[in-house]
Amino acid sequence: MNKLNTGFTKLPDDVFDNKAQTIVAALTGNTAFPTTKESRLPVATRIQLENAASFQRLVLLSKAVRKSLFALCVVSALIAIITTTSAFAGSRKKKTTSPPQPTLISNVSGNAITVSDDKITRTFVMTQFTEINVNGQRATVADLKPGMVVNVTIGTDPTRASRINANGAPVDHGKKKK
Repeated sequence: MNKLNTGFTKLPDDVFDNKAQTIVAALTGNTAFPTTKESRLPVATRIQLENAASFQRLVLLSKAVRKSLFALCVVSALIAIITTTSAFAGSRKKKTTSPPQPTLISNVSGNAITVSDDKITRTFVMTQFTEINVNGQRATVADLKPGMVVNVTIGTDPTRASRINANGAPVDHGKKKK
């Protein structure tokens, strides 16, 4: 304990220690409670001659641990550099693919619309409840033309169109005009 903080600055050290031990014993009920004498001594005084060899071994061990830790960090950094450089080395060129073709109206007849993209052609039935929009405006079946870009939304029946959104004028993608 620090005598300056407790107000016992005029007491000699041994009287102060006895009073402190008496107070601790009264509070804890333990007369063998650790005293404050040991903790007030500097570290160098606490190390006895018989413990000096153990202390020296501990210091040497901590130096060895630091060296081992440094070596472990260096090895870890080298492994990280090697694995990342091999991951980026020699990347192969990827095949360039053509952009996907938009879905176009192939045919409109009566109450059916046939749409196709670059792989699939499907036909949908239009009912009186099918909502048709051309260029963002309400439209009819007659306004749908082959070659227009289209987006068809289906309902619970996958063969029936619930909404058809067509955009633009008919588009010829790679088709020759006669």
